[in-house]
Amino acid sequence: MLALGGNDVLRGIPPELTRENLAAMLELLKTRDIPVVLSAVQAPENLGAEYENTINSLYPKLAKTYDIPLIPFLIAPTYGNPALMQADGIHPNAEGVKVIAKSLLPILLKHTSTL
Repeated sequence: MLALGGNDVLRGIPPELTRENLAAMLELLKTRDIPVVLSAVQAPENLGAEYENTINSLYPKLAKTYDIPLIPFLIAPTYGNPALMQADGIHPNAEGVKVIAKSLLPILLKHTSTL
């Protein structure tokens, strides 16, 4: 599972650089015949509509290019629920991690059943 780019978004890194880095990782995984599930990051609205749209479309495009499964938003099961998030509202707490892991299990099992 490749779930990277969140810190890039929080730091306002140019989306093209994030895309290039993710593509390089996906290329390396492909050359090594390692199956991968890609997890998308959602950009916050405060970075502007253009940045948000570019980031939010980047992951589906990569998933299509590399013909790999995509998880649209890794922390979707916890996001916005204070009981499952750390005080920063960005990172899940221990209970939130359990909820995310439980939601990922069927997806990962489905896409790794050929291993």
